[in-house]
Amino acid sequence: MSKNNGVRHIHHACIDCGKIRWVRFINGQPQRVRCYRCGLAMRRKYNGEGNPRWKGGRVRMGRGYILVLVSPDDFFYPMANYKGYILEHRLVMAKHLGRCLQDWEIVHHKNGIKEDNRVENLQLTTFGAHIVAHNKGYKDGYNQGYYDGKGERIKELEGELSKLRLLIDK
Repeated sequence: MSKNNGVRHIHHACIDCGKIRWVRFINGQPQRVRCYRCGLAMRRKYNGEGNPRWKGGRVRMGRGYILVLVSPDDFFYPMANYKGYILEHRLVMAKHLGRCLQDWEIVHHKNGIKEDNRVENLQLTTFGAHIVAHNKGYKDGYNQGYYDGKGERIKELEGELSKLRLLIDK
């Protein structure tokens, strides 16, 4: 046992290859039981499908979009990010068109639900047209929400007002 700057080390053999090296000794246990090379091999074994938390290559992003893992030999791999993932709605549209999408091409969800990646719900557009469509959709949706049920809400409020008047008169 060696003591280096107050930290204890021991000579310990790797449990996989048997290589002997100096390892920190903490609370009566060696800190690492594998050498660096065997540790890397173990981590590689748990990548992708070998990982117990593997979900089939689909990952949900924070804003509601879904990422799909594609293999490097896939035709649509040029659309992938540096980790090999493609946004699912872009992949669905690319497969529908039979070609990779350009960076400037935008895929719009017609119903606004980002998980709904059916071809019928997707529309290929450009950045400017996408902004115009969203602004028009928000304006139309606001107007529709404002006018839809306006009479019903007025009747409901009048009913509540009459109930309050009855309570006050008692």
